[in-house]
Amino acid sequence: MSLTKEQAIEGHRKMWNWIADKIEEITEVRDIDTYKFCYCTENELDLLNLCFCCEYSCRPYDANCGKCPLEWESNLKGYMCTDKNKEDDYEGLYSLCTQAKTWQEQVELARKIANLPAREEV
Repeated sequence: MSLTKEQAIEGHRKMWNWIADKIEEITEVRDIDTYKFCYCTENELDLLNLCFCCEYSCRPYDANCGKCPLEWESNLKGYMCTDKNKEDDYEGLYSLCTQAKTWQEQVELARKIANLPAREEV
């Protein structure tokens, strides 16, 4: 699937707000990857890593996180969603959301992910 930067960001925001809404409905910590899979299945989407940003920046399977359209609050140039300060530290926003201990924290992080600012230089 070929996406424009705007389509990737819009799809990302819709999916992550949907995830946050679902967690709020159930009021339990949930498996984020399962929700991403459900969202993609319900919307008939075939996204690399079940992610609009990966779909935009990495097709055709040429991993290029440097082209991610969002600013992930990371000091790294790769895997900014999972890592923050060094490779495999799992302190990136996505990792924190998947590891959240309460549903409230998970919702807060999912909404933060939904509303990440766009990167101007991409």
